[in-house]
Amino acid sequence: MNYYNANNEDNINVKNNKGLDQVPDSPEADLKKLFNPAMVVEDTVPKQTSEPWEDLTQLLDKFQTIFSQNKYDVGCINLEPQRIHLISDLPISLRPYRNSQQESKEIQTQIEELLKAGFIRPSHSPYAAPVTLAYKKDEGKRSRLCIDYRKLNEITRKDSTPVPLIDFVIDNLTHAKFSLRST
Repeated sequence: MNYYNANNEDNINVKNNKGLDQVPDSPEADLKKLFNPAMVVEDTVPKQTSEPWEDLTQLLDKFQTIFSQNKYDVGCINLEPQRIHLISDLPISLRPYRNSQQESKEIQTQIEELLKAGFIRPSHSPYAAPVTLAYKKDEGKRSRLCIDYRKLNEITRKDSTPVPLIDFVIDNLTHAKFSLRST
């Protein structure tokens, strides 16, 4: 006799059944009886006294300072300025790319927004790189500012300890263990 094909008329002796009066008809029925999501929710989640949206709104209001208000509100950190070591002392200064009047207005608008947000600052450096717009595929006429640093990259001294390839990092982490308790 198969356990899962037993019907109510079969006489099955189950020791320590702990309240199981019948044998389930299938493994799926057995699992449904073992795991009842409604019981889990009732036992672990406290009863709700207000609407979920009200709770969410209160939570968002309480922690509103940790969420950015716009794309320029990302905060800042004070670290040592990055130094770029060059092979040559001759400054690279390239003329601006030719843009349409509409593109020039968009570039100027984006530069003003970046200045206002504190991401960039005015510079009087002998180095200059051209700026262009890259249009986003899925967002119609929306664009982002791109600076062409290829000539500067050509005279940049390469780092003697470059960042390892991600494949090597993942291979090295294959047997690694993570412990939250270690000091």
